[in-house]
Amino acid sequence: MPPTPPRQPATPPREDPAPAMVTDAAPVTERRPWYDLGLRFTPKRAWGLLGLLAVGVAISYGVDWVIGRFVDLDAERVEGWIAGFGMLAPLVYIALLASTVIFTPLPSVPVNIAGGLAFGVVMGTVYTLIGGMIGATVNFYVARRLGRGFVERRLGARSMAHVDGIAERMGARLVFLTRLIPLFNFDWVSYAAGLTRLSFRTYVVASLLGMLLPVIGIVYVGDVLLTHPGRSALVFTMLVVWSAVPAVAALLWFGFHGIRRRVRARNGSAAVTGDRTGTGQG
Repeated sequence: MPPTPPRQPATPPREDPAPAMVTDAAPVTERRPWYDLGLRFTPKRAWGLLGLLAVGVAISYGVDWVIGRFVDLDAERVEGWIAGFGMLAPLVYIALLASTVIFTPLPSVPVNIAGGLAFGVVMGTVYTLIGGMIGATVNFYVARRLGRGFVERRLGARSMAHVDGIAERMGARLVFLTRLIPLFNFDWVSYAAGLTRLSFRTYVVASLLGMLLPVIGIVYVGDVLLTHPGRSALVFTMLVVWSAVPAVAALLWFGFHGIRRRVRARNGSAAVTGDRTGTGQG
């Protein structure tokens, strides 16, 4: 009889790999503080933006000076003109202030001070907020109806979608901070917000909250202008400093932080190159 071939061991059944665990947990995103806008400037961009701010402020002061040569907007004269309307004075003041916001070259600071002279801090603040928001609303809708299509045709749909994404993520904070820091031109911010997809409700709430403290300050300057001129000058100086210092300090910080980050990256790459060279020689 031929020898019986040895029996092969039974092949163990293949086990299917364990199915991957599926979780419904959403990816964890880092929460930034409310004041962190998520902006990351290179030193070149930071210094460039600082230069643009300086040019914008210089242009604003230059335009105010030129307008002042032809239009007398002295706060006391404006207050006397408004008071001459009697019971209609609040409506006249609100309309005048709104027009200075809508027509960008017209300076609004003397009108704000006149509001404090005419109505005091409380009612002057209320009327100033109403007039400012009427002007800001007109600017917003003018930019949205007439300017957005023009800008989108120039930038392209992709670039405009990127701008809209930024507006949706941090538009409210940007509007709030630019209203809170009066260095940024009030009218320009209104027009810029209207060019994006920022909702009108968000724009109004952020504008009102950001405007409140500066408006109280400038109206107070007018309220005590005649009774306490030294106090009025002090508060006005504080508003000027508050307008410039935070924005300039932030941009300087971004610029120096970007330079330091580049220096660290360069030193790190140099160290890695040195290690590789040493390893190759060994």
